[in-house]
Amino acid sequence: MSRFPVALTLALALATLPTLAAAQDAPSPPSATPPSATPHGTTPYATQCANGLRLLLARDFDGALGAFRAAVQLSGSDPRAFYYMGETQRVRGELTEALEMFRTAARLAGASNDAAMQARGLQGAAEALERSEGRRNDARTAWAEYMRFADQNPTVAFPDLARARIQALDAMRELDETYADVRERIATRVRENAHPTPPSAPSP
Repeated sequence: MSRFPVALTLALALATLPTLAAAQDAPSPPSATPPSATPHGTTPYATQCANGLRLLLARDFDGALGAFRAAVQLSGSDPRAFYYMGETQRVRGELTEALEMFRTAARLAGASNDAAMQARGLQGAAEALERSEGRRNDARTAWAEYMRFADQNPTVAFPDLARARIQALDAMRELDETYADVRERIATRVRENAHPTPPSAPSP
């Protein structure tokens, strides 16, 4: 489960958009081509992200995805739009697509030393896997990765959250193993009742 409700997460994201705009307006390395700024000092990228978040809060998922994809076209190396796409697809139940977006966001954030966004991408990926049917082991691996990152970056991530989710997954696995034998015995008994062995004929 997420540590914060989706609505609160998105509200916090909206509140940080001025910081995003300022970061976009900061001088870029010589090899990078910065997006052009609007007359009001924000960037087209930040504007598209803001529009997408507002549409997501309004549950206009198609509109939100369109805005985030437009942002990616403006800056494909910025992890934020990918993360927001992941949140949109997760809310819509598209967990496979959400997983891909969260992983992309985490990878890009790691490359740009954005620890906070990397933490959010790693957490999003772990949560998407945990909600995906048949991917419990993958979810545990993802939470372990998040835990290692969180132990090294406790100011932007939550080690205790990862440990709690790993413990919960391990408990579910132990329950499955404990009751596997019981389920097999029940199934055997059902088969025997459905096809009872005929009584032996009396001896002459």
